[in-house]
Amino acid sequence: MSPTGYGVCRRAPQREGRTMRSPSLGRSCPAWVLLLLSVACAPAPPSDWDETRARIRAAFPEIPQISTAQLAQWMAAAPETVLLLDVRRPEEFVVSHIPGAHPAPTLEAALRWVARRRKGQRIVLYCSVGFRSSKMAKQLLDRGISGIHNLEGSIFAWANEGRPLTDGVKPVQRVHPFDERWGRLLDPRLWAWHPESPQGTRASRKAQEPSL
Repeated sequence: MSPTGYGVCRRAPQREGRTMRSPSLGRSCPAWVLLLLSVACAPAPPSDWDETRARIRAAFPEIPQISTAQLAQWMAAAPETVLLLDVRRPEEFVVSHIPGAHPAPTLEAALRWVARRRKGQRIVLYCSVGFRSSKMAKQLLDRGISGIHNLEGSIFAWANEGRPLTDGVKPVQRVHPFDERWGRLLDPRLWAWHPESPQGTRASRKAQEPSL
């Protein structure tokens, strides 16, 4: 599964040197043509940040996108006015996250945090690049929840700009790259597949979801 959350089309079985009949085309079609069509169905990582942002905005036009600079300003001025949710997988969160972020890898977890939201508090979601968090933001919006924002560029952009990160115990600089393809949008010097210290792992895992 890619950070987009979109599925990958199955490739049709093929045999070298034979043609295959495509029901949608209504006629015989060379196997290599069907192979190209099946590969085209699989979403590939964007080649640069401009393309990434454009794809996210096009896929989720109803979700307000805020910049890393805007979030940094809000957190510096009044952190209590922001409910910051990290929607990445637990193994990504324990490597590092934005200070003040709560783990919300599922919609159910996000809803539990939202239930404890203070009056007037903004909700900001982030993931690696913004696809997963925009998708969850849309799910929250569809449930009538207001004040939702997605962090454009998410933690990859935040880290690339040298903004603060934590492992739950101490400041860190590295980020889980999700995978080798999408990690191309993260400075390779910042890659880390595992936490720097066992203490950081334990502290991050103690950031339990709130009970209602």
